Order: sequence, then C-alpha cells, then structure tokens
Amino acid sequence: MPVTNTLEEIVPTTVERLTADHEHISGCESCKNDVLALALTTLQPGYSSTKMGRILKRIDVEKAKGKARIAVAVIAAIDVVKQSPRHDA
Repeated sequence: MPVTNTLEEIVPTTVERLTADHEHISGCESCKNDVLALALTTLQPGYSSTKMGRILKRIDVEKAKGKARIAVAVIAAIDVVKQSPRHDA
C-alpha cells in the first residue's frame, strides 16, 4: 500500500461544505482548489502506509477536536482566497 496523507481524503468534504456559503468561491473550481491546497498546507499531515494506519488516523480526525482543527484551517483559507482570488471575479 502506498504512503498516503489521510487528510487529503477528508479535507475536501469540509471545503465543499464550508465554501457553499461563499458565492464567488462555491462555483469556482480554481478557488476551491486554492482553499484546499492552503488548508492542507497549514494542517499537520496524517501520513500512513497501512490500512490500519489510515483507519486510526480517520478515527483521530473524526473526533470533535480533529473536525474543529480542519474547519478552522478551511475557514482561514477561505478568508485568504476571498481577499486575493486568482480568477477574474
């Protein structure tokens, strides 16, 4: 099994959910990708090389503290992207 960052599987769902309230981001794939990249860059990665490692990391992230940490990173990334979008608004 290849080494994976479990957060790359989890954070996109949070990005979709939280960008839905931001009209100019919700319809723009470029902005959503920028939010995703920025959020993943600020979060501590959750690498694993086994199926059990991925399961354990998912359990850790699914706890309230992990979900809150991800939401804070995504919201901060949304604010940055709103200030400097790379598309023509």
